[in-house]
Amino acid sequence: MTFLVLLRHGNAVAEQVDPERPLDDEGTMQACMSGLEVGATLTSYGVKQVRLLHSSKLRAKQTAELVAKELTSVSIATTVSEVEGLKPNDDCKHIVSRIKKERPESLNAILLVGHLPQLHVLSTTLGFDALEETDFPLAGGLLIEYPELDDPEEEWELLRQFRGD
Repeated sequence: MTFLVLLRHGNAVAEQVDPERPLDDEGTMQACMSGLEVGATLTSYGVKQVRLLHSSKLRAKQTAELVAKELTSVSIATTVSEVEGLKPNDDCKHIVSRIKKERPESLNAILLVGHLPQLHVLSTTLGFDALEETDFPLAGGLLIEYPELDDPEEEWELLRQFRGD
């Protein structure tokens, strides 16, 4: 099994307070709790390695770093990188192409930390038309299984939702 996790960033300060919009205390806690939940879930599936990709927005970077710390604490090797294509209004074609091309090996995962509406658009592009933006609460998201490589008819499978906040 190979996995994709779509995760929304934690709660951030208002733009009027800080234009960079870092995580606030609540968002920091949300990201840590989400990291624990994602880590426990991935561990239960036997995942050993995660490639964690995040947008260039500070709140996504901070969420990714906190989640990575929690994944590492449950012995999941994690690499963290900033990538283009995950900002709120980015066209998701680039990131969809990337996650298909860079499919991880069995028992590994790609974890994307991003924003609305982009994560919702990405999920519908993968075939999850029934999902709403509300299915991506702060620091929440989806655990998805990649389709089998040798079966072009198989679809992405939603395994679990992470409620975040």
